[in-house]
Amino acid sequence: MPKKRGPIVTFTDTGIHVEHRGRVLDIPVYESEEADALIELDAITHYADGEEIALEDFGTILDAIEKAAEEDGLALEFE
Repeated sequence: MPKKRGPIVTFTDTGIHVEHRGRVLDIPVYESEEADALIELDAITHYADGEEIALEDFGTILDAIEKAAEEDGLALEFE
């Protein structure tokens, strides 16, 4: 059985770029006093193509972002 592929997460100068299920999502990040970056969860509602992000996909995307940040030694704050 092939391994299930999750979201691809890339940290950029202006935010976080995510590719998941053939869709793209660019998440802006903001300055944080307590972490390397602040992510406003309320702003993450739609993929770049306008398709709404399903709740299941939202959780999968957040897990992938947290894992990638940990691997890169980045601390994220979610609001």
